[in-house]
Amino acid sequence: MYKFLLLAAFIPAVMLQNVDNDEHEKWSPAKFTQCKGGQPMPSAVRIENCPDDVCELHTGKTANMAMDFTAVSTSDTLKTLATAYVLGLPFPYELPSENANACNWLVRTRCPISQGEDLTYVLAFPIGSYPKISLDIEINVVNQSSKSEACFRIKAKVV
Repeated sequence: MYKFLLLAAFIPAVMLQNVDNDEHEKWSPAKFTQCKGGQPMPSAVRIENCPDDVCELHTGKTANMAMDFTAVSTSDTLKTLATAYVLGLPFPYELPSENANACNWLVRTRCPISQGEDLTYVLAFPIGSYPKISLDIEINVVNQSSKSEACFRIKAKVV
């Protein structure tokens, strides 16, 4: 029961949006770190209106993110896995299947992807009413074999 409450309170429902324009290129470069499992890192992460080391997630707003990465393998599918770390504890969030399909949210391309292909992926986080808290958010894009294509962590706080 507590896990469900934490998930509902600390992890925004992640909604994806397909942006086949260059607006995401104007967003601020974000400070990001490698995921705990040492998965491949993206070459860049940009978050709209996040010029600081800790991204402020404003209740009632949408946080927009884009990441550039090079595919490490050929794959017919891509899935987004989101995890919040609160007080060091991981809380995975299962995205609805239509939103978890990262292939739909690649910029100017779709799946299948080829090894070595340079890709940009756009993700939007609607921020509901959540308690003010600091957390780490991990975004991991995995292929059909559940192997990571790109993964990063950011520091955030709900304000």
